[in-house]
Amino acid sequence: MRLIGIAKEKGGIIMKHYVLVAAVLSSACIAPQEIASRINHANKSREITICTTEDINEVEMQRLNYFKDSWHIVSPCEVGLNRVSTAMTVFYYMWEEEFGDPDKKVLNSLNRLTIKWGEDDKVMPTIYSISGVRKKNAKVRGLAITKSDIWVKRSKYSLIYNTAFIHELVHISLWATVDTPDADHESTVYKGENYWTTRHTAFIIEVNRMLWALNI
Repeated sequence: MRLIGIAKEKGGIIMKHYVLVAAVLSSACIAPQEIASRINHANKSREITICTTEDINEVEMQRLNYFKDSWHIVSPCEVGLNRVSTAMTVFYYMWEEEFGDPDKKVLNSLNRLTIKWGEDDKVMPTIYSISGVRKKNAKVRGLAITKSDIWVKRSKYSLIYNTAFIHELVHISLWATVDTPDADHESTVYKGENYWTTRHTAFIIEVNRMLWALNI
């Protein structure tokens, strides 16, 4: 295993976090079927957390670690602060490695992000699949609402790799760098944009594999 140090300085603030990466980062060598099998096996031993109506009314706004002015809004049984902070740190490290961030636009965006976690799917009048297929009145597990606001449905085990969190962070990062979230993903049917590529889709899978390896 190896220890990766992440340290970025911007506007007087230092984001520093150490991520312990098991050799699972060689999880790229594990077949998807094997990963799915391991996840299912692990899930059977985890306690499912369910938020009741009373819990949902007791929401709390918590400031993320390592980021200047980023927050998440949770109920008591939702995703832990440390998990979210670490997941976002891992995302940025891997984004910078894969796509670069020379002007720190992505880092600046992540430094002022608000995340709202929810218990139920939302129904949107129009969405686009990864391949650009237009769907009406479809259920979604995540939304990039503005350049600095996302909503994500919590997984029943409160594990981030099994949510749309990383997917929405890609939308936010594109919004920061090319001024559009590219709503139709790999297609060009909406506004003729083609910023989201197959690299971004593969990137989401790799980041989620990392989070799975870290049990986040």
